[in-house]
Amino acid sequence: MTIKNTLFKRFLAIALAVAVFVVTLPTTGLLAATADNYYNRVVDANTMDDWKNYFDLNDLDTTNAGGVWTDKSVFTNTDAFPDSVQMLDGNKNFLTALSANKEVGGYSTIPTDTVLVLDLSGSMDNSEDDLIDAANDAIGELLEVNENNRVGVVLYSASGTTGTSTYSESVTRILPIDRYTTGSDGEFLSLSNNGRVSVDGDVEGTVANADLDNRKTFGGGTYIQAGLWEAKEMFEEMDTVIGENNWQSGDDRM
Repeated sequence: MTIKNTLFKRFLAIALAVAVFVVTLPTTGLLAATADNYYNRVVDANTMDDWKNYFDLNDLDTTNAGGVWTDKSVFTNTDAFPDSVQMLDGNKNFLTALSANKEVGGYSTIPTDTVLVLDLSGSMDNSEDDLIDAANDAIGELLEVNENNRVGVVLYSASGTTGTSTYSESVTRILPIDRYTTGSDGEFLSLSNNGRVSVDGDVEGTVANADLDNRKTFGGGTYIQAGLWEAKEMFEEMDTVIGENNWQSGDDRM
């Protein structure tokens, strides 16, 4: 019995050793295959420019107005970036691109009254040209995006050098809320060499008795409250109905 038990134990030990070796072979082969293919990088399709399918910069459609598009695309080379100097380290790394786009249009179908409140205080030194250019561009865009949109402009600054001023001295309604047309230069507001802002000579509104001769000069303190209050007063005075849909002025204001 002793000899048989010894032989049986040896046989069992050999069988177990062979079994362990056989079970280990596929794992060893898998590890070797993984090591051989370690640098075979795989990435998803590039979606970096897919935002263009939803946000057409040349279309006034507001279907996706206010929408935000975010994207993360991963690359194994720099082919998608012809102007990039980014270099990948051999076949080891990836290049990641993060992007975000927002559709900012949204007033092409709903008429709006908009009042621009412009700061003409002394703190705007050296920014006068940029301010007036931006205002002209904004007015043009607002009037173009909807045939019923209307625009007004308030200029403000405290007349005193110390920032003290009466309300009436501090604000000027240079453009009442209305629709306006202008000449080929596209300017609604003009800036003279001495810093005086006035309505461009080619500007015409739809209200016959509107005073378009008002003007104001850069300088003085910053009386923000006066400018904002005047804009509020302008909104509250508007009570006319315009457009085919009987839109009541004041239903949607900026």
